[in-house]
Amino acid sequence: MNGFDTLGLPAALRRSITSALAVRFPQSVLLIGPEEGTRALGRTIAAALLCEQGNPCGRCNSCRKAEKQIHPDLIEIDEEGEIKVETARRVRAEASVLPNDGARKVFLIAHAERMNPVAQNALLKVLEEPPKYCFFLLLTTQPDRILETILSRCTRYQLPPAEETPDETLLPLLTPYLRALASGSEAGMMRAAVGLEELSRPQVRAWLSLL
Repeated sequence: MNGFDTLGLPAALRRSITSALAVRFPQSVLLIGPEEGTRALGRTIAAALLCEQGNPCGRCNSCRKAEKQIHPDLIEIDEEGEIKVETARRVRAEASVLPNDGARKVFLIAHAERMNPVAQNALLKVLEEPPKYCFFLLLTTQPDRILETILSRCTRYQLPPAEETPDETLLPLLTPYLRALASGSEAGMMRAAVGLEELSRPQVRAWLSLL
């Protein structure tokens, strides 16, 4: 199990998380940022909460189980599509059961923005009054889709956006637009933008990034 130093976190964010772990980590947390980054950070925080040394140390039985994703007290929720109220109720039910291996139980909910409003409201009560042994890590790329009542109950940690590699195949569409822009030709810019109609939405975003 890798520690926080391997995640490439900004120094201030790493210090904030590790300091909280050393004192009293919040029981309801919202991790905001790119999916891959929040997933790695969430699993590392979960391992630290369950670790026998509190690091995570990567050597204890708890850390080894967490790394292999077989720890009975680390429950990951990662569903395709909309997360419905049945899932939130299952989380609440499992939260009422004492931990198996140690003193804590951690729920990691990926794509938290996929919870519909009914599911979010069903989860709210356990976030408001969590059992003392429970910790909830909600991961999201779109915090604006999380209800304000949920946001107000969570401590937020935000990762920096992922760096995008420029798509050089889009340069032929960019060059005529820039030439028209440089010459002040609105008609030229409109003609150059016609080719964008053939692009997918991610390609348009990539084109704008190049611009």
